[in-house]
Amino acid sequence: MKRAGWLGLVIVGLLSAVAHLPASLLDSRLAAATDGRWRLATAKGTLWQGSGQLMYAGLQGEVLPMSTLAWRWQPAALRSLALQWQIEADGQAGSLQLKARSAQLDNVQLQLPVAALTGFSPKWQSARLGGQLQLNVGHMLLQPGRVDGQAVLAWVAASSPLSRIQPFGSYALDVLGQGEQVQLAMRTLQGPLQIQGQGRYDAGGLQFAGSASSEAAQYEALKPVLLMLGKPSGANSVTWQLN
Repeated sequence: MKRAGWLGLVIVGLLSAVAHLPASLLDSRLAAATDGRWRLATAKGTLWQGSGQLMYAGLQGEVLPMSTLAWRWQPAALRSLALQWQIEADGQAGSLQLKARSAQLDNVQLQLPVAALTGFSPKWQSARLGGQLQLNVGHMLLQPGRVDGQAVLAWVAASSPLSRIQPFGSYALDVLGQGEQVQLAMRTLQGPLQIQGQGRYDAGGLQFAGSASSEAAQYEALKPVLLMLGKPSGANSVTWQLN
């Protein structure tokens, strides 16, 4: 048999082997990468076509559900030397494309528990923040040292037992990748607690600062949350900074 024939058989054999790899491998890789905090529970099918339930394990042992995922391989992308999957998150269709040195997400939406982010700060943990995080990636191209595209992370129905007003607002973090720098902008969607901020992330790290305020009549009810967010800068406002 000619060399090309042998090579074809080897490629077919490898693809056949990979095609039967179970979807549970995604769960084990995700758990290893996040110290067991993020899991893909009830993973079914294979790496090429399957489904599962994203879960988050909190610091107190609580297990919080996130989006339900389903994926299906799109073989037509091989024409452009890419691997591509159609991704459905809670019924919303999007896509993931992988090339040798890049990953591209389009129209991917995920529901996340606030606890998945509060673990980054002991102060946030003690505030027992509640609500729902909604990640909406319109288009995002990830390459070594570069991020291009846009996404929005919304915090809906934000709450905390520190506040007598429940919920105290909804907010959005706009993310704009511009190559070697990612621009960040936080804004208030609605609610008596107003939060805004501007910043960036690049090779020098994170620089992000802003302010939070309320109407004078609601300040006492929101004061514990405001002081948790930052340092007083006025009669009913605080400033904050992350770096």
